[in-house]
Amino acid sequence: MIFAPFLYAFIILFAITGWFSLVLDPVIGRAYQSGDFTAKAGQTLVVYPEHGVKAARWMAIGLGKEPLDRELFRVAGGTASAAGQKTKAKQMMVVLPGDLDFSPAEMAECLTEGLLLGVYQFRKYMTTDSEDQAPGCLESVLL
Repeated sequence: MIFAPFLYAFIILFAITGWFSLVLDPVIGRAYQSGDFTAKAGQTLVVYPEHGVKAARWMAIGLGKEPLDRELFRVAGGTASAAGQKTKAKQMMVVLPGDLDFSPAEMAECLTEGLLLGVYQFRKYMTTDSEDQAPGCLESVLL
């Protein structure tokens, strides 16, 4: 079987407690229905999708219950960038939920701040460059 190369190392999705679309990914939906993923704020679920998806993995990040605020989206962006760093992802796609009671422009701004802050590493005084401590290589993020 020949697999096409992945377009993205990660596709990031967001979920609110009490709601998740089974259309996005049936595996994530089943995890939600079984209680393994409850979409609490900061909770993550990584899924390796079936063939036909141009991503190596999907990550659902819980946003908890409303009210939504700027800091929640900054933290979610930091969580996404940390996952990308850990797997040495080069490209990441973040899917902004369109049906939340929050400004999409403000959401994109806060997620971007969290993504940027999440990849920052102060390495001036680091003396070793072991494989585990090597900086991540995230090159692009598509919102």
